[in-house]
Amino acid sequence: MNSKDKVLFVDDDSGIRLAFSRSLEREGFSVDVAANATAALTLAEHNAYGVVVLDYRMPDTTGLELQDRLKVVLPDSTYILVSGSCDLDVALSALNEHGISYVIPKPWVHEELVSKLNRALELSWERTAARRLEATMMEMNRDPVGGETATMVMSRGTFARVLLRVLNLREPATGKHCEHVAQYARLIGVELNLSGDALRDVELAARLHDIGKLSVPSAVLAKTTPLSVSEWQYVYAHPQVGADIIGDVTGMDAIREMVLQHHERWDGRGYPNGLKGAAISLGAQILAVADAVDAMLSDRPFVKGLPLADVRQRIEDGIGGQFAPAVAEAFLALRLEASCDASGLRKERPTEIEVQERRLDPAA
Repeated sequence: MNSKDKVLFVDDDSGIRLAFSRSLEREGFSVDVAANATAALTLAEHNAYGVVVLDYRMPDTTGLELQDRLKVVLPDSTYILVSGSCDLDVALSALNEHGISYVIPKPWVHEELVSKLNRALELSWERTAARRLEATMMEMNRDPVGGETATMVMSRGTFARVLLRVLNLREPATGKHCEHVAQYARLIGVELNLSGDALRDVELAARLHDIGKLSVPSAVLAKTTPLSVSEWQYVYAHPQVGADIIGDVTGMDAIREMVLQHHERWDGRGYPNGLKGAAISLGAQILAVADAVDAMLSDRPFVKGLPLADVRQRIEDGIGGQFAPAVAEAFLALRLEASCDASGLRKERPTEIEVQERRLDPAA
């Protein structure tokens, strides 16, 4: 779990602290607890917390007073106030004057608490991402690049780097997956005789293909049981969200199209637009195969990765259905080692990837 997904709970009642931590840890949250302001401030100095949950009445302070002190150390955290005796005036003050995002009464309803915590974590991530984006853009403005062509390249490259940093901040596993997909996409592209800008566009689109998952709650991405209908809606929307994030950035039209189409199927049964056959861009056809390959090779929360031989067979079985025939055959033509494992714990990369990287980039 990302450190920004951690929760700090401050309450002077030991029984409530124990009940909070146990119930939330069962839901997959990482929880630290503190009995007083001193302990909370000490933890905040040494840890990053996405959410801080504060009891309103404590012997040495109030939750609002402590929140004002914690915000100096944890400016991007989302703050929640809980209390069994919090009146309307205090609640309004908490929300309007102190930046408290939610006020939850004691005893709380477990489902409501979990829902508020999930949303609070997303708010924290959004603030952190916005801060990093602002810092990167300020850095870019301090280092202008001369010439129209140079400005276009800087704009496109910087924008892509910002998005990748944000993705890795929010979901490191998704970021690693995107890098692996870019490796496979590059190999397939070379096999299909792509080069120059066309090949670079495919690689960049592969790295950004899941940027739309920024809109998917972390709890959904990490879920180990089947997704509900409403949860699947987040997943189905991510290609469109990714395309919308890229928007109209100069030089990114082809990238946007590939990101939008990477879950389309050759037989027209994909999403989001049900495109069929040659209506799907070649780059998106390549991403569809590369994405599937890495997904099948990698261990996921709900399934163990497959051996390479099984992955190759499934790609072959999908020719003309899920996958474009020429692209699937290009993948099958690659000389990958049987020990290939593209998971986040990969111990060695496919030999062919290393060969092609050296061929295309002498500095690699």
